[in-house]
Amino acid sequence: MAKILSIIVPVYKTGKTLSRCLDSIFRQVGQEDDAIEVLAVNDASPDDCGVLLEEYRKHDPRLRVVTHERNKGEAGAHNTGIEESEGEYFTFVDSDDALRDGAIRRILGIIRGSHPDLIHYAYARVDEQGRYLSRSWISVEGLHDVATDDPCARKSIFYDTAFGIMTAGGIYRRAVAPDLRMNPQFPISGERYFGWQFFARCKTIYSCNDILYDYYQYPNSISKVFSDRAVRGLLELNIRYWSEMMAHPQFKSAGKFVFRRLYPAQIGWDYELVFESGREKMLRHEAVYFEALGNFLKGGISLRELGPMHFYLQLACRFRSRGMLRLYRQVFCKFIWKVERKAKQIIKRF
Repeated sequence: MAKILSIIVPVYKTGKTLSRCLDSIFRQVGQEDDAIEVLAVNDASPDDCGVLLEEYRKHDPRLRVVTHERNKGEAGAHNTGIEESEGEYFTFVDSDDALRDGAIRRILGIIRGSHPDLIHYAYARVDEQGRYLSRSWISVEGLHDVATDDPCARKSIFYDTAFGIMTAGGIYRRAVAPDLRMNPQFPISGERYFGWQFFARCKTIYSCNDILYDYYQYPNSISKVFSDRAVRGLLELNIRYWSEMMAHPQFKSAGKFVFRRLYPAQIGWDYELVFESGREKMLRHEAVYFEALGNFLKGGISLRELGPMHFYLQLACRFRSRGMLRLYRQVFCKFIWKVERKAKQIIKRF
């Protein structure tokens, strides 16, 4: 019998949490054994993850394990999972996270009832002890046609989905984009870009506001310890993201509304990470930062709409010269309508 859903578990340096992750999956598989495939990808983990996976597989042959001889990074592990799995649909569960009880039953119910191209579901952020911190929200639950003429539905679809889906949040129908893979150029937020690219090929999306996933927050996660490559990758991801989004047929009617509601917060978080990664890293990638800013301005988005982004432009100016910072502050605070012209002049210098 063909598998309906492949659950892909990338594994790297998660010996302390791996059993919790696998247990959260297998304790709810139950009578759906024939419909579910669980595939763990050991990305040459240097700790005891390989031993744990082998012990688990011996006791539970429902687990299939693929092992990399050398580390291929997060994107490489995800891509191996896509290529080696066989389900009609696939999803990812990070080995330091966990599925909520009842998640598999809910997912299979949606697949069998609606057969959408993409399922986007809510998740909870929890601390290291599993205590609830916050949750994501879905605007309008149900099956949506991406090409709908309903303006409210278009806005909901873009708001919930178009700005990317994290590992926690997406179930993908393989036939929609059989050639699509995660880009190793983007060590941070690469799954969000993958989710956007997949969304752009979809015709139908099911939005589910039930919390199906516990997304654990760790102080030393990859999103908080930036490598130089990650800094540049995140900046370049945002440039590509925005360019592709503007080309989507639904952007004209829904994109600007969604941008004003959501993207300033997202880009603020991204660039906060970049600047917190250190002055030297920021300066090395300053040209990419200004390219990103220029891209937004050319796309018709004002600095006023960008919200927190202007703060990070101030930081960039501060590192360049005190005079530039003073000029920027004067222009922004006293003559906000002139700030875009001044920002464009600044951009041309790089």
